[in-house]
Amino acid sequence: MKAGYFFDVDGTLYDHKFHECSPNTLKALEALHADGNVVIAATSRAQAEWQHLPGKLRNFAFDAKIFDGGPLIVDGHQKVLKESCFASDFVEEISAFCQREGMAWKYSTMNSVHWGSLERRQKMREVCWHCYLTIPSYKPYQKEDVYNMLIYFDKPQQKQKLAQFLSNCSVVYYSDCIEIRPKYCDKSDAIAYVKTLFHLQRIVCFGDGDNDVAMLKMADLGIAMGNAQKACKESADCVIGSIQEDGIYHYLRRMKKCEIGRAHV
Repeated sequence: MKAGYFFDVDGTLYDHKFHECSPNTLKALEALHADGNVVIAATSRAQAEWQHLPGKLRNFAFDAKIFDGGPLIVDGHQKVLKESCFASDFVEEISAFCQREGMAWKYSTMNSVHWGSLERRQKMREVCWHCYLTIPSYKPYQKEDVYNMLIYFDKPQQKQKLAQFLSNCSVVYYSDCIEIRPKYCDKSDAIAYVKTLFHLQRIVCFGDGDNDVAMLKMADLGIAMGNAQKACKESADCVIGSIQEDGIYHYLRRMKKCEIGRAHV
């Protein structure tokens, strides 16, 4: 049975606290490949933010990568397999709204990530550096193809006002921001596309965040990290050790031993 293993990156493969990917986690990915499985990264990072990951993780031979939470899919040679962008007039509408409300927003294109406004940039600079070890530059939107937007709010009223624009978007709500993508372009949609493309018969997904909930629910086996958000854990079939505990490595090693044991029964 041809299986596809899909991994969120931040908080699942990559530890923000130490800015590293555990050697044991990399061993686990290599072992999956050695057993003939398809191994795919499914991240909300933009393609430009991928470049700031540790070298061994960045250069791992993933069979494909899902970027921006779903809208952009590339193969192992960086060839675009599928992409979905916002209409430029919609991005301009969001830009104008954020400017009126004094809200910070960030957008990603094929090769870059930028702040679309100057508001709250100092605070957001710290957040970005902590997560990605890079700080996007300010660049007013100029009709580029945009895959993903992150909009930060200070007041609940701003969140409510913003909702009127989002009926045709895939949306993930966080405590202080909203992540939006084109409609039907979340991680689960991207995985369904990759499943067909690679003729996969079984889907296994690992994640830790609210934006991983949909993919864990659609997977044949959805696995949440021990450090995962509550909604993520509740959506999973099982919860394993945290990223600091090499949860992926120990779980897959245990599953491998069980398979070997069954084969000898």
